[in-house]
Amino acid sequence: PAAPPFATAAPLLFPKVDVGGWGPSRYIGAILFGINSAIGYLLMLAIVSFNGGVFVAVVVSLGFGYLVFRGGDEDLVMVDNPCA
Repeated sequence: PAAPPFATAAPLLFPKVDVGGWGPSRYIGAILFGINSAIGYLLMLAIVSFNGGVFVAVVVSLGFGYLVFRGGDEDLVMVDNPCA
């Protein structure tokens, strides 16, 4: 059978299956968002304590985390469509 037209334009992308919007990935995303927000508020509370050592520790830790866990390939984008 012939491939759908979107399959030839983007052969590596699969169509998204709609499961009603309440799939496991939505719950995992909500949990991770909550954890990220809690960490952000805890860091804010640590900084407003006006303790210089805590401030330095937070800034150094954030920089180290960015260095270790961020990939260097965010700037690499491959576009095959010349009109994009």
